[in-house]
Amino acid sequence: MIIMDTLANTTSHLIVTEAEFSRWLAAAEAGAVRHYHEGFLVLDCARGSTSLSAVERKELAAVARLAWWASEQRVVHLVQRRLGPSRFGYLTIMRPATSRSMRRTRRVRPAE
Repeated sequence: MIIMDTLANTTSHLIVTEAEFSRWLAAAEAGAVRHYHEGFLVLDCARGSTSLSAVERKELAAVARLAWWASEQRVVHLVQRRLGPSRFGYLTIMRPATSRSMRRTRRVRPAE
Protein backbone atom coordinates (compact mmCIF):
# COMPACT_ATOMS: atom_id res chain seq x y z
CA MET A 1 0.00 0.00 0.00
CA ILE A 2 2.82 2.42 0.72
CA ILE A 3 4.22 1.83 -2.78
CA MET A 4 0.90 2.68 -4.40
CA ASP A 5 0.65 5.88 -2.34
CA THR A 6 4.15 6.84 -3.47
CA LEU A 7 3.29 6.13 -7.09
CA ALA A 8 0.02 8.02 -6.92
CA ASN A 9 1.86 11.17 -5.85
CA THR A 10 4.36 10.96 -8.71
CA THR A 11 3.65 12.95 -11.84
CA SER A 12 5.13 11.98 -15.18
CA HIS A 13 5.37 13.81 -18.47
CA LEU A 14 6.66 13.05 -21.94
CA ILE A 15 10.31 13.89 -22.47
CA VAL A 16 10.59 12.85 -26.11
CA THR A 17 8.24 11.76 -28.89
CA GLU A 18 8.78 8.69 -31.05
CA ALA A 19 9.67 10.92 -34.02
CA GLU A 20 12.25 12.88 -31.99
CA PHE A 21 13.74 9.70 -30.58
CA SER A 22 13.90 8.14 -34.05
CA ARG A 23 15.77 11.20 -35.39
CA TRP A 24 18.19 10.96 -32.46
CA LEU A 25 18.85 7.27 -33.22
CA ALA A 26 19.64 8.10 -36.84
CA ALA A 27 22.03 10.96 -36.03
CA ALA A 28 23.67 10.26 -32.65
CA GLU A 29 27.38 9.57 -32.34
CA ALA A 30 28.82 6.67 -30.32
CA GLY A 31 28.63 7.46 -26.61
CA ALA A 32 25.77 9.95 -26.98
CA VAL A 33 23.17 9.69 -24.22
CA ARG A 34 19.43 10.34 -24.62
CA HIS A 35 17.14 10.59 -21.60
CA TYR A 36 13.79 9.32 -22.86
CA HIS A 37 11.61 8.91 -19.76
CA GLU A 38 11.45 9.75 -16.09
CA GLY A 39 9.02 7.91 -13.83
CA PHE A 40 8.10 4.22 -13.69
CA LEU A 41 7.91 3.16 -17.33
CA VAL A 42 5.70 0.09 -17.10
CA LEU A 43 3.16 1.88 -14.89
CA ASP A 44 3.29 5.10 -16.90
CA CYS A 45 2.24 3.11 -19.99
CA ALA A 46 -0.74 1.56 -18.17
CA ARG A 47 -4.16 3.18 -17.97
CA GLY A 48 -5.22 4.20 -14.47
CA SER A 49 -1.77 4.18 -12.89
CA THR A 50 -0.32 7.43 -14.24
CA SER A 51 -1.05 11.11 -14.72
CA LEU A 52 -0.39 10.76 -18.47
CA SER A 53 -3.27 11.10 -20.90
CA ALA A 54 -4.21 8.26 -23.25
CA VAL A 55 -2.37 10.00 -26.11
CA GLU A 56 0.75 10.51 -23.97
CA ARG A 57 0.67 6.86 -22.79
CA LYS A 58 0.47 5.68 -26.40
CA GLU A 59 3.39 7.93 -27.38
CA LEU A 60 5.46 6.76 -24.41
CA ALA A 61 4.79 3.11 -25.29
CA ALA A 62 5.94 3.81 -28.86
CA VAL A 63 9.17 5.40 -27.58
CA ALA A 64 9.76 2.46 -25.22
CA ARG A 65 9.21 -0.05 -28.07
CA LEU A 66 11.63 1.86 -30.30
CA ALA A 67 14.25 1.97 -27.53
CA TRP A 68 13.84 -1.78 -26.97
CA TRP A 69 14.08 -2.44 -30.72
CA ALA A 70 17.29 -0.38 -30.97
CA SER A 71 18.71 -2.34 -28.04
CA GLU A 72 17.80 -5.65 -29.67
CA GLN A 73 19.56 -4.47 -32.86
CA ARG A 74 22.64 -3.69 -30.71
CA VAL A 75 22.49 -0.01 -31.63
CA VAL A 76 22.08 1.32 -28.07
CA HIS A 77 22.51 0.26 -24.46
CA LEU A 78 19.44 0.76 -22.26
CA VAL A 79 20.15 2.07 -18.77
CA GLN A 80 18.01 2.95 -15.76
CA ARG A 81 19.02 5.34 -13.01
CA ARG A 82 17.15 5.28 -9.69
CA LEU A 83 15.93 8.78 -8.88
CA GLY A 84 13.94 7.90 -5.77
CA PRO A 85 11.32 5.49 -4.50
CA SER A 86 9.53 4.01 -7.53
CA ARG A 87 11.06 6.66 -9.82
CA PHE A 88 13.69 6.04 -12.47
CA GLY A 89 15.44 7.87 -15.28
CA TYR A 90 15.48 5.84 -18.51
CA LEU A 91 18.46 6.44 -20.78
CA THR A 92 19.83 5.14 -24.05
CA ILE A 93 23.53 5.23 -24.82
CA MET A 94 24.58 4.97 -28.45
CA ARG A 95 26.93 2.07 -29.08
CA PRO A 96 29.87 2.28 -31.48
CA ALA A 97 28.56 1.73 -35.00
CA THR A 98 29.02 -1.54 -36.82
CA SER A 99 28.09 -2.04 -40.44
CA ARG A 100 25.11 -4.18 -39.33
CA SER A 101 23.77 -1.64 -36.83
CA MET A 102 24.27 1.25 -39.27
CA ARG A 103 22.19 -0.46 -41.96
CA ARG A 104 19.36 -1.23 -39.57
CA THR A 105 19.18 2.17 -37.91
CA ARG A 106 19.53 4.36 -40.96
CA ARG A 107 16.57 2.84 -42.80
CA VAL A 108 12.99 3.53 -41.86
CA ARG A 109 11.72 1.11 -39.27
CA PRO A 110 8.49 -0.65 -40.33
CA ALA A 111 5.35 0.22 -38.37
CA GLU A 112 4.24 -2.38 -35.87
